[in-house]
Amino acid sequence: MLSTTLSETFPFLFSRSLAPNATVREVFQTMLRANLRDRLTQAAVAELQVLTNYMAQVAITSEDDTRLMVHPINAPFTSSGAYSILQSTDDKNPDAMRIWNTKLPTKIKFFGWLLYYARLNTRSHLYHCGIRALEDSMCEHCSSELETDEHLFLHCPRAHAIWDRLCINMANLNPRTPWLLGATIGLPDQVHTDMLLLVFWHVWKARNSLIFEGTTLPPSETLRRMVQDCDAWKHRYTTNKPQVEQWRDFFRSNV
Repeated sequence: MLSTTLSETFPFLFSRSLAPNATVREVFQTMLRANLRDRLTQAAVAELQVLTNYMAQVAITSEDDTRLMVHPINAPFTSSGAYSILQSTDDKNPDAMRIWNTKLPTKIKFFGWLLYYARLNTRSHLYHCGIRALEDSMCEHCSSELETDEHLFLHCPRAHAIWDRLCINMANLNPRTPWLLGATIGLPDQVHTDMLLLVFWHVWKARNSLIFEGTTLPPSETLRRMVQDCDAWKHRYTTNKPQVEQWRDFFRSNV
């Protein structure tokens, strides 16, 4: 089962698409290869084989799609139901619940949940799932380093530049427990997990901008975007607005 969009799971193949906005039905009707440019890179060929195998398991019918929940059995799919199931699996895991209990948008909670369980689709994860070749699984910035989550969020020079600006020491830490980072910078504890998870989110978005758009975001721009999100989402923190503003000012002072 894929946990991201096809364009993110198969970036090399997507870059060779002649119709990036085609529907699944349209691709099945015209054949996948007909929607791709003539020359494919080795990485794109490998992704094509994996996607073809997925497609062989799918049968297109004239009926409308139906999505059902596994539990309760055959219940209609709802986003709230899916959210509840994901949360219920973490009821006995206080660390995972730290992520779900933040007041960040749901997309960032899902991101943090995937990161906590080492299921984020880094190139290393896709390689170990058999989706990418080893030679195509290196960090986009550090061509000799496998793109693990530890490398991407902690050790890559691009991430290191962000942590250095924030005066946060990353030694002996891991990306699955963001609440342990920055314990000595003296900012409010009430929103500590939220704000550190926001930093990780923007490191991930900067990585995606580099891979999918060819855009290199300097640390100052990444921090500016964090400030913008603090401003946009402060209404979520009805009782902790002053604490969010302190973090926002901290990010702003290091742009």
